[in-house]
Amino acid sequence: MARETGVEPRGLSPNPRRCALEVISQALSPTGKAFARELLDERSSRAPMKPEDRRLAADLAYGVIRRLVTLDAVLAAYSARPLEDLDPVVRQVLRLGIYQMLFLDRVPQHAIVDESVRLARATGKSRAAGFVNAVLRSLGRELRIVAEPDPAQPQCSFELRPGRACVLGRKVLPPPAESAAYLAAALSFPVGLMRRWLARYGTSRACELCRLANEPPPLFIRPNTLRTSPEQLIERLLAEQVEARPSATGRTLLLPPGTQVARLRAFREGLFQVQDDSSAAVAPFLGPEPGENVLDLCAAPGGKACHMAERMQNRGVIAAVDDSARRLKRLVENVQRLDLRIIATVESDGANFARQHPGKFDRVLLDAPCSNTGVLRRRVEARWRFSDAALGELTAQQRALLDSALHCLRPGGTLVYSTCSVEPEENAQLVAAALRSAPGFRLEAQEEFLPAHDGGDGLFMARIKRTSDFRLPIAE
Repeated sequence: MARETGVEPRGLSPNPRRCALEVISQALSPTGKAFARELLDERSSRAPMKPEDRRLAADLAYGVIRRLVTLDAVLAAYSARPLEDLDPVVRQVLRLGIYQMLFLDRVPQHAIVDESVRLARATGKSRAAGFVNAVLRSLGRELRIVAEPDPAQPQCSFELRPGRACVLGRKVLPPPAESAAYLAAALSFPVGLMRRWLARYGTSRACELCRLANEPPPLFIRPNTLRTSPEQLIERLLAEQVEARPSATGRTLLLPPGTQVARLRAFREGLFQVQDDSSAAVAPFLGPEPGENVLDLCAAPGGKACHMAERMQNRGVIAAVDDSARRLKRLVENVQRLDLRIIATVESDGANFARQHPGKFDRVLLDAPCSNTGVLRRRVEARWRFSDAALGELTAQQRALLDSALHCLRPGGTLVYSTCSVEPEENAQLVAAALRSAPGFRLEAQEEFLPAHDGGDGLFMARIKRTSDFRLPIAE
């Protein structure tokens, strides 16, 4: 799918629909690299909203970005004008309106139409208000919400979520015979990524992963074992009217959807850290011990570094390196809240830092920048940033980081390379290629997790041992 033309927000607003429009526009901008969640947090801090309005803004922004292709397929069928000819702001307004009509059941259709017309006018598009009204009213007249798709009308009827589907009055989706294009439109995925997953996983598994990517993510927390136990934390949260339960793996606790974590006293007192269940497997896989000298490259916002510090019982040193001062600030906030005293933050390019410290660390964690295909339910815009070209750039960056990270491991030391991707080029294939060029290192173990309902995200991790003091040739 083509990236959006630039749509700049006309000013911060506490109106949830206006806020959602601004977040969507910036997250999909061709020059935008920020994630929708960060954009929403920024806007909420600068233009405070009521909790229920913030939840609506988040639902709308994340939902529209996730279901972009499906929404555009519906819009193309009901718009008298080609999509490429629509003003970018008007297109976003219509996407928001269509999303609400299809996916939300709390707001009547007439209210959605009225709010959409008002939003068009509020964003300076009064001349398009009649067009917005006509498109949404036309859709509303033909839309039927049902429990299951109508198999006799595959181009007009499709699932919106489990137990909710729609039947439309005209063809919206490509013919089912064009399987990758059909599924990409129905499940809102880039065709290229859909083809990759169909080839690798087969139709049933690929569709399951796509449906999971369209769900809101579970909310996991990891107890700070220096201050509490899982059982004690469950009791403490219950006293704050929050019912937590152990995850299926036992690594984390699962909180009810919509829990306002920052408002909990247990959070402010440093009794836990928000961390995905799969992510919480990385520190134990690396196995840092008290008193060791540990390097965490690409460390911010610091969930894994904090987990390592807890496992090390606040004894030893963790150098937490990241090239983003903004993200390191979040790491420092977590460190202070959790009272972890052995983490030293360093603002630096990871590869450069590693090359400057050859053989210095007992253990190294390289949680590499990646395509995020294992965390699409959290990084809602990541699917639209995926391409073969972007993947090639990422794997080159990952390989440079891994080669440098191996260089700074002492003989006998251990490195874990991890990503939140499920693409083999970023994971097992890359590790194998790096080790073929690295005598004196061997692969001890590797694991891959796929996203799961009420479970963790997709994640890959490989543990590598340095078996000799052979000096790797590192390019300057």
